[in-house]
Amino acid sequence: MFARWCSATEGDESTARAFLRCDQAALKEEPSMKVTTHQAVCVASGNCGFVAPAVFRNREEHGGFVELLDRNPSETEWNSVKTAEYLCPSGAIQIDDQPIPPR
Repeated sequence: MFARWCSATEGDESTARAFLRCDQAALKEEPSMKVTTHQAVCVASGNCGFVAPAVFRNREEHGGFVELLDRNPSETEWNSVKTAEYLCPSGAIQIDDQPIPPR
């Protein structure tokens, strides 16, 4: 799981120490959320801008379609972003690298 952090090769006598450092580095990694919106799928319901106004906006001059304000929201916004994703009738909001399922 943490192999991407490690540069030690098999058979290296310091492999165990290298993997220990890798595990410690991975544990220090800050959690993050990556948000993507898909304009071609959006139906301009406005739910996202209502539920998570710090992350999404639905401006009339854009036809009410979603505008992403913060691609990497702070942890305090995560629940509202997940709610917005759940409430989106078209599935235009994607969190992390999970593909949007077809509807």
